[in-house]
Amino acid sequence: MAKLKSIALAVTGVSAVSGAAYTHAAPSSQTAGMAMMRLNSSLLDQEQRNQNNLASGSLWNAMRKDFRMAEVNSDLVRSHENKFSASRAYFDRTINRSKPYMYHIANEVKKRNMPAEIALLPFIESAFVTKAKSHVGASGLWQFMPATGRHFGLERTALYDGRHDVYAATNAALNYLEYLHGMFGDWSLALAAYNWGEGNVSRAINRARAQGLKPVYENLRMPAETRNYVPKLLAVRNIVKNPQAFGMGLSDIENKPYFKAVDVDKPIDTSAIARLANISESEFLALNPAFNAPVFVPKANRKLLLPAHATSTFEKNYRNAKSDELLSWNVYTAGGKTSLNRIAAEAGMSVAELKRLNNTNSDSLNSGRNLLVAKNSLKGSGNDFNYVRTETESSPLPNSYNTNVASLKQINGSDIKVAESSSAPIAILAGQTKPAVEKRNASSAPISIAASLVAPNQLPEKADTAIAKADSVKIEKVELATVQSPEAATVAIAEPLPLPTQTSATPAPEQPAPSDEPADVAVNGTTLPNRAPQAAQSEDPLLALVNDAEQQRLNAANSIKNTLAQLEADETANKARVDRIVVSRAKQQQRTEARLARANAAAQQANNTHRVETGDTLFNISQRYNLSVADLITVNNIKGNSIRKGQVLKVTAAATQRNAVRNVSYTVRKGDTLNTIASRFNVDVNDIRRWNRNTRTVTPGQRLKLMGS
Repeated sequence: MAKLKSIALAVTGVSAVSGAAYTHAAPSSQTAGMAMMRLNSSLLDQEQRNQNNLASGSLWNAMRKDFRMAEVNSDLVRSHENKFSASRAYFDRTINRSKPYMYHIANEVKKRNMPAEIALLPFIESAFVTKAKSHVGASGLWQFMPATGRHFGLERTALYDGRHDVYAATNAALNYLEYLHGMFGDWSLALAAYNWGEGNVSRAINRARAQGLKPVYENLRMPAETRNYVPKLLAVRNIVKNPQAFGMGLSDIENKPYFKAVDVDKPIDTSAIARLANISESEFLALNPAFNAPVFVPKANRKLLLPAHATSTFEKNYRNAKSDELLSWNVYTAGGKTSLNRIAAEAGMSVAELKRLNNTNSDSLNSGRNLLVAKNSLKGSGNDFNYVRTETESSPLPNSYNTNVASLKQINGSDIKVAESSSAPIAILAGQTKPAVEKRNASSAPISIAASLVAPNQLPEKADTAIAKADSVKIEKVELATVQSPEAATVAIAEPLPLPTQTSATPAPEQPAPSDEPADVAVNGTTLPNRAPQAAQSEDPLLALVNDAEQQRLNAANSIKNTLAQLEADETANKARVDRIVVSRAKQQQRTEARLARANAAAQQANNTHRVETGDTLFNISQRYNLSVADLITVNNIKGNSIRKGQVLKVTAAATQRNAVRNVSYTVRKGDTLNTIASRFNVDVNDIRRWNRNTRTVTPGQRLKLMGS
């Protein structure tokens, strides 16, 4: 009976324990089951979506076949995979931004037989933002520094930045990466050098080798950004390679060109390009972000990129378009260094407008550089400026009225026709508007002024020329009458002088002109009477007074002009003299500093001492003065291995003690080996072992006995 009770109690206890265990375990099993069901469901849905995306024409499929980089720092790769999975919206936005450029980049990578992972590098560098700029000055899809971009052929001007040029920057980046791969022989190290600099990676490799480590990515001591650089790229590669494993989907990119390059032979407005290609300006700027002004300026290394579907439309419309409708600006090319003040003055623009239009802060334009100016304000591409005249502009008259047809042509255009000689003096009418007809008393009556010129020897028989009348710009045709007399003649071109009591300028009645007398000039087809006899018989004192006043005005104008020219020449000479003085003083200062530096160096050499500067170490000081580190430590009683900036060390006294054997000690630092210590102190490894009880290993803090000689 007792046995039966014990068995019953045991069975009851086992049942109770099992029930309790089941009660506690059931919820977790149900939770795990539900999680597995949700995961399977999501994977099935994702697989169905990706089957649609990963069609035969998908660019992603083509790229997956060329993924071949080995994984480095797996822990960091897993960490970045989790971050990208958690930030799906950011990942999707970046993939969508890459669509216009990914085919071109992947195709260029494939042409060079590079790993397809390289095509994903802009994802890490710029997130496919064409004008992304870092805090250190790198810019563009591939984040080129200005100096590196120039080295690889990326031009940078006020109107154009090659780092933002999709075509040119991609070519430069792949050239750079090929160069780095040739230097290091490993794509992970090449990418690290692309981010950190080839010099830094080379020094990190040397440090690893000195420590007896294999020079691979994981063993290099580098900044956190560079250490995460390649793992981040590999995380993106893994997601692109198998997005369903991360519960993500990729937007499909067709395996065909998104854009094509077209050729244009002259500058053209970006708005005109968009109009001719039948695309929006934003679509054009997405493919051509390198231009900082609303004009595409063609050059040998620049490509005009258009969507593939729009190239034929553009080329057809471009051939049929009128060239004067394609450019709203003039492109000025400097023949030499030119100030913006001069360009702005000649172009009729302000310097601020020029700087804003051309995206520049400079006050001058270097030789060969381009600048946009207002249309028709400048003609030609050199330093010659020509204004386009309008009806409202005032045409400048010659400095004196004794001029010729050639001068008039230069001033008024090329519509002047002369039958025979163009070098003979001609008469011109000073540009004035007709005075209003008013009633005035005798002292204030209006007077029309006529300029009279004397021919030096003879006048041509006939001449057709343009004479200024009414406006200061418009010039009307004037016919000179035939002069029979071979002697000098005076030709008067004028309106009839009214009497002081007249209220309107009315020509006198016509009189027959004798054939042997000088003829008056006909203005606007009206024949003027011959008044030469009356002028010869009695001179009008009022006319003489007017002529004297006019001559005095001309003389004063010439005097002022000459004075201004002289002042300008003096100012230019003074400025040149000041510039020469500044340059001379700068050169003198440089020579003085060089002499002082040489004197200090000679004094230090004479004193057999060396003053420690920033960056100096015992090793490089010993190498500079042909000493061993042990000698340097011994002569200067240096405790340990540390020296400080400004400390004065003896560097030649040790040379006289080279034959004396001195015992010195060295404290082992982290990373030291017997080989590195022997190399540093210029002794043999076996000697170090012999001096230190045949030791074969060293630990940080251990003191080694060394003997200098």
